[in-house]
Amino acid sequence: AASEIYGYAGTGIYSGAGISATGLFDPKAAKPGIHTITYRFNADNGCTTEKTKTILVNPTPLVDAGPDRYLLEGGSIILLPVVSGKQLAYLWSPPAFLSDSKILKPTVSGAHDDFTVTLTATSADGCVASDDVKVKVLKAVKVPNAFSPNGDGINDVFKIRATGILKNMHLEIYDRWGHKVFSSDNINDGWDGI
Repeated sequence: AASEIYGYAGTGIYSGAGISATGLFDPKAAKPGIHTITYRFNADNGCTTEKTKTILVNPTPLVDAGPDRYLLEGGSIILLPVVSGKQLAYLWSPPAFLSDSKILKPTVSGAHDDFTVTLTATSADGCVASDDVKVKVLKAVKVPNAFSPNGDGINDVFKIRATGILKNMHLEIYDRWGHKVFSSDNINDGWDGI
């Protein structure tokens, strides 16, 4: 905010990289680096004067937390973000289910439901950028090792149990001689022992 200090009437104008038509400095337009900004005052009496200052624009980190990830319930995965910048500090939030919330590529484990986690990268200059990644938990498939088709309503049907992960499922049952006795592509179907 430059101003004329002696009380002369006139107009002033800023110039330099990143200066808009209205005289505002935009660091994004200027880009990272050292920029010289000039304020030129034109007095109504014909005199002119100018003052220059340098402005340092620090680079903002670039953060891509990566595409949605899938985690098999009971398993673990490593998050694989892509980050650029200098002297960055990392913080994942919320830290639940992460091996370390302050490293770039933490291991995720112990989650039972889907969740979203945010990676924030902060440069030594205080510039900050962040991005989210969704971790989708795939419920473990439960395959029974026995069933009792006796009509008592308990374990009467041999059936695969899975939640939300099977787009395509095929169940086949064979007898001890290798003959197919049951086949289905429907996850809701089960074998009743017949």
